[in-house]
Amino acid sequence: AAWLDEETCEALTRLTEVLPGQSEPWLRLGACLARLGRPGAHEALERALWTATDPGARRRALLGLAELDLAAGDAARAALWLARPGQGLVEADADLALVGLECALALGHQDTASLLSQRLGPSELGQEAPHRLQPGRVERALAELHLERFRKDGDPRTWGAAERAAIRAWVLEAPGADALLARLIQTTDDAVAIGRLRRLVGEEAVTDARLAAAFAIAEGRRSDARASLL
Repeated sequence: AAWLDEETCEALTRLTEVLPGQSEPWLRLGACLARLGRPGAHEALERALWTATDPGARRRALLGLAELDLAAGDAARAALWLARPGQGLVEADADLALVGLECALALGHQDTASLLSQRLGPSELGQEAPHRLQPGRVERALAELHLERFRKDGDPRTWGAAERAAIRAWVLEAPGADALLARLIQTTDDAVAIGRLRRLVGEEAVTDARLAAAFAIAEGRRSDARASLL
């Protein structure tokens, strides 16, 4: 509950005043403030980074800072946290590789995104994801990468890889998966694929305006697409 987080933040704020040179209270305060959407999360995580004395604490601080900046739409700044000299973390850490991949996609750095994607493996449906971050987020990022590749190479196999990853992201209810699936649908005119995706989403093909418009575009019904979005 939100009130528990409020009380936790207050307690952690007092603890950072007592132990200003220890990273753990700052890490926990930053995470708590971020959950509540309160100001001060970035500053708390920066203090955690500056006071961290072990690699694990530095990793958590860097990941938190990068995620905050990425969520705020500043992918360039987020990427800088992951590229700090001497860290060598992104290539060796799947969670950091995922955030790095999302940054690269947002910045249009396809080569970097392809390299980082090699560090990621798909979450198993019905099982705990191997990554600490939200289930389905890996699949969403990989689907974005494949979709960008398809726009360049037009290879049906690339589109198929994007479809498989996008479906897994949608089933796992990853943030942004609905919008991704809608974009994917708009990129094909294959009747079999359209029918397969229509069966997947069921009634949402009609009730969800974004998906309804996507199917209309895929099927060449431009006027219906406009009507769905009005």
